[in-house]
Amino acid sequence: MKSPCLDISLSAQGVVFICLQCKNSLILQVSMGFSQDFLEKAFLLLLTAGLSGFSIPYILKQIDDRKLREQKIVDARRIEEQKEFDARKLQEQKEFDASLIRENNILDAQIKLLENLSAALWELQLLSLAVSYYKVHPNQERYELSLKNYDEKSWSLFKDVRCEISKASRLVSKKSITIYWSFLV
Repeated sequence: MKSPCLDISLSAQGVVFICLQCKNSLILQVSMGFSQDFLEKAFLLLLTAGLSGFSIPYILKQIDDRKLREQKIVDARRIEEQKEFDARKLQEQKEFDASLIRENNILDAQIKLLENLSAALWELQLLSLAVSYYKVHPNQERYELSLKNYDEKSWSLFKDVRCEISKASRLVSKKSITIYWSFLV
């Protein structure tokens, strides 16, 4: 029994009454028939129960805290890896987009090259055809006019064709360049 000013405990010597206010103790030897061995075992049992009641939750809390720290580290690594992955993907996407832009620019330049080359070659061909046509068909005035027109414009057109073929060396394959140059020779 406990009261506010009295503490009662069991010891090997008997029952101990301690006054909490004056700290005096009184030991009553009660012969309850408990042996020394029984009292030691009871004490060890109570001590074990008390320690396990405090130590097991403490140990479990430490294990949980350690697992939580490890999980935070793993999560931080995953987040960092995801950021690196996203950064790589973004860089790859930028490189892909830049590659597409370059290819589109090259394609546009090739289209312009072919348009300019086609226009110059068609004009050169039409000037040549006019001279041939009016030579075969008896119209001397038109023949002389077409010959003069061919003579004035053909050199400029040949220059334009050569310039376009020179530009082509940066935009088309070597095989195509060889074909273009063989046309001029």
